Amino acid sequence: MSEFLQQVPLYQSLTKPVLVAGVEKEYLLVLLIFSICIWMVGLNVAFFIIALSFWVIGMAIGRFLAKKDAMMMNLLIRHIKHRDYYLGREKPIIK
Repeated sequence: MSEFLQQVPLYQSLTKPVLVAGVEKEYLLVLLIFSICIWMVGLNVAFFIIALSFWVIGMAIGRFLAKKDAMMMNLLIRHIKHRDYYLGREKPIIK
């Protein structure tokens, strides 16, 4: 019986989510696009400082959320997809 029991190493890289700069990739890309859009509105130093502050505050929030739950964006997207009310039906809809 003992020849069938075998220990298999479970590497940490297979179980941990991929984070870039401490935040999720999707969150990082959305934050980057919004920051660039804010800067492109004015293309001057004031808008650059506003975009940079938006970036720094957004990264701090993203790191905080990633420490709590590294898959927070997937959870948020799934939460948004759910409706508040589902109509009752006699038979399921088959597409």
